[in-house]
Amino acid sequence: MQASVPTKLADPDPAAQPLGSSGLRGVGVVSRRLEYALAALPNAADEAVQELEQAFERELCPTLDYEMLAVPFARRYLMINYWKSIMALREVLRGKTFGPEPVRIVDLGAGSAATTVAMLALVDELSVVETPVEVILIDRSSGQLALGAELIAAVRTALPGLRVEVQSETIDISTQTPWVSLLEGATFVLASHVLTENFEEADRLLLAILSAVGPDTETVVIERVDDTVWGKIEEAGTHAALPMVLGEFGVAAEDLPGGLNGRLSGWLSVRYGRWTSPADARLPETVRRYFAAWATKSASLLDDVFTNDAEYVERPFGEPLLGLDAIRAYWVATVCSQTDPRPRVIGSTYEERVAMIEWSTAMRRGRRDKTVTGAMILTFDAETARIRTLREYFDSSELIERA
Repeated sequence: MQASVPTKLADPDPAAQPLGSSGLRGVGVVSRRLEYALAALPNAADEAVQELEQAFERELCPTLDYEMLAVPFARRYLMINYWKSIMALREVLRGKTFGPEPVRIVDLGAGSAATTVAMLALVDELSVVETPVEVILIDRSSGQLALGAELIAAVRTALPGLRVEVQSETIDISTQTPWVSLLEGATFVLASHVLTENFEEADRLLLAILSAVGPDTETVVIERVDDTVWGKIEEAGTHAALPMVLGEFGVAAEDLPGGLNGRLSGWLSVRYGRWTSPADARLPETVRRYFAAWATKSASLLDDVFTNDAEYVERPFGEPLLGLDAIRAYWVATVCSQTDPRPRVIGSTYEERVAMIEWSTAMRRGRRDKTVTGAMILTFDAETARIRTLREYFDSSELIERA
């Protein structure tokens, strides 16, 4: 896990070589096209804008009728969300370039597509030849989806390095499941301000997303810096057993092009989480099964975790456990005797068929509590993605007597 302190955003409209018929590109150019498109929308009644502002003053994430308020919401908040997304996604895309290989972007809770447009602007900046991009917008509001598709169409001429196709799906991700299959083949999965809108289900939803993504997928969550949903996000992230990076960025609103036209003054900040799926997405699934077996003290679940001839080295100078039967017997004697184990992954890396997992667990032994922290090096079977070898290193805190 990695975090960063708020920092001034780099030049928001870097120079780029002309590409395509327009000769204009960059996040600043896209920003201006968005401004023009928003200005062309029907004027939002003052009462509707005031209703929105008052709703957000009363609570962090109010329940809104986005079918009725899609246009007022976009006119008031879309540019703010666009620049917040630029700040987060710039870091996610650092060091990347895009060429002829297709890019697939799935935006969960897309709303009017502020985050997708930000991603398109950045991918266009980084494209060296024309890049085909498939966009899937998913939201429960058909009105917002229609507006989002309209805004993407409005900025297409500012994306000369991309060939964009857009698909919209009206789905409530909190109650409907078809969205899971749409993650297949995604290059990027975006979830901006959607988990806080589904606060009670946020940890379940994020774990479902991270469990469903395929190989080499980048999943990015964007929320307000001070949002209480981050506790649930970080907890779900530890159970996903994927490399996780958390970051926080900020910029003075007046330093952005047009100063957001008076929509915001002071400091614009954002927090993001990023998870990267390895080339073989089955490996973290095996790790998740291992920790589920530990948390539930279920030796029978190990059949889907280890190969039959697996080797388990619990201590550097101890004798290895050879074979699934020996590992299962060790778990029955040692792991299943633990009381209330709460294991979690606090760091992970994957490289081909090898993983290094840092973990921690709290547990009880009689009337005593203890915390154990360790690391394990895993190798996986190429055919089954089950663990062939496990080498473990750990230490524990002092036991604390319970009253």
